[in-house]
Amino acid sequence: FDTVRYIPQPPRTAGEPSSPTRIHVVHGRLRTTLLAVRAAERISSQLGFAITVVAARPVPYPLALEPQLDIERRIQSELEALLSACHSDIDVRIYWCRDRLEATAQALPASSIVLIPAPLTGLRRLLFRFTEMGRLTARLRRDGHRVLLIPT
Repeated sequence: FDTVRYIPQPPRTAGEPSSPTRIHVVHGRLRTTLLAVRAAERISSQLGFAITVVAARPVPYPLALEPQLDIERRIQSELEALLSACHSDIDVRIYWCRDRLEATAQALPASSIVLIPAPLTGLRRLLFRFTEMGRLTARLRRDGHRVLLIPT
């Protein structure tokens, strides 16, 4: 696991080429993240792509922008348990940030393939765009990423 401190500047330059051989899975809830990781495994087994789970964790303003050891251990143990059922090597990156949406958007290389778990039926589908993941989906698409919604 890599723990990364959030830096307000984007980690990429405008002319940097994208890395289309990597699939990024946005970590939300454990169950939905597992569904997205399994979908990423199916894609990567056919195309040979690497998989990265991006977990942005907000830190409230009174606290320093550093990894919170107890929370970090809990997140790592949850993700290890989740990913133990997977058959691929999966890179996990935890970003400590003030704004989860901004940190996730800046953590991704340009034109990334991003898998986001989303409800695709019923009323939850209609309300999805008003959720945090819905806003993240819209933001990433505006930024030029290829976002795939995985049914939950």
